Amino acid sequence: MISLVFIASIQGIAPSDAGKDVASDIGLAPTSPSTLLKSFQLGRRTFVDALVSEGLDYDEAERFYLATRKDKKTRPEGLNFRNLSDRLWVTFRLSGNRLDWLELRRQYVTERPTVYRFERQGDAWSKREVAFASERKLARIQGRIEQGGTLSLAVDQLGEFPTLVNEFDRLFGWQMDFYRQQRVGDAFAMLVEKIYIDGVFREYGRVLSGLYQSKVHGPLLGFKMKQGPGFGVFDEKGRTMERAFLRNPMEITRITSNYGMRFHPVLGKKRKHNGVDYGAPTGTPVWSVAKGRVTYSGWAGASGKLVVIAHSNGYVTIYAHLSKIHVAKGQYVGQRQVIGRVGSTGRSTGPHLHFGMKKNGRYVDPLRQKFPKGAPLKSALRKPFLARVAKELPYLRGERSLPERPDWLSPETAP
Repeated sequence: MISLVFIASIQGIAPSDAGKDVASDIGLAPTSPSTLLKSFQLGRRTFVDALVSEGLDYDEAERFYLATRKDKKTRPEGLNFRNLSDRLWVTFRLSGNRLDWLELRRQYVTERPTVYRFERQGDAWSKREVAFASERKLARIQGRIEQGGTLSLAVDQLGEFPTLVNEFDRLFGWQMDFYRQQRVGDAFAMLVEKIYIDGVFREYGRVLSGLYQSKVHGPLLGFKMKQGPGFGVFDEKGRTMERAFLRNPMEITRITSNYGMRFHPVLGKKRKHNGVDYGAPTGTPVWSVAKGRVTYSGWAGASGKLVVIAHSNGYVTIYAHLSKIHVAKGQYVGQRQVIGRVGSTGRSTGPHLHFGMKKNGRYVDPLRQKFPKGAPLKSALRKPFLARVAKELPYLRGERSLPERPDWLSPETAP
């Protein structure tokens, strides 16, 4: 399905505006009686039929279609009109019966739009991608887990996107198990950049720092900073928050079966479960919890599509029932590198990841291991990092009014 959208100048027109003259809404000069500007959603109509029903002459609509449709030999960059989404939004301008320009967009709130504009040049049409006006603003997001709630629900009640939950896991997932250790009364705050496109919030940018007041672990404070090809997380004194192993092999979903004795859903009898099952939709990315070398990659009977990775300190991790495998035997992988996708291959009752762990040849509970610390802060960065913390911490705690941009960040201490 082609993902197309319309231009910055008409960003934010709601579905209720479909089919009306929108010139005054988008800051254009008033149109003359012979000029028509219209915006509408394609819906379950063919492209040409939709243009005609919205006021375009059939012959003009047909000419546009023939001049811009995809052709493998003569016009490979053209549009595949057969695969356009019914959620596609269309805007065009007519001068009399003549089509001046036409734009396409997909109406999704949480996506960064990609916009195409077709402009008449004589009897031909030019196509270009339209750049949106993009702006970053620093935001402080804070909340608390109320009775009967979760971190995900608390974030949702603030009107924020659920991806923030995974950002907390990236900051504090080495210290805290967000699957099992959330408690009512836990408080949280985060400094994060919000990206606005033509004044409309679309997505999150850089996460600077976070604070999580846990009933189980006490206060957790983390500052994100570039570290090698990835990033590092450090507390307010510059001590690493990271461990050699991540607690979980995927973003937060749900645990459907823990390590230990259980009633096997397929075999119908009690049997030890040598791992943790994570329920998630088919295709959800699965990553390696630590750097290591792939020792097995392929089909493994009841385990379905399986990946096994050997790590330092005698640890081995096992990822079973995958729908796809993205690594090969003998390949070296990094921490959080995607190695496969959740599936239901082998002996399985539904899509999930079976995550197992061995230490020195014996199965252990992955959620109860204490792992060695990750890479420390480089000594040359310690002084500038502590200077960043001194300026940033009052904003994170809500003690000072937040500026629009984090001007205190330097290239060496930026997240």
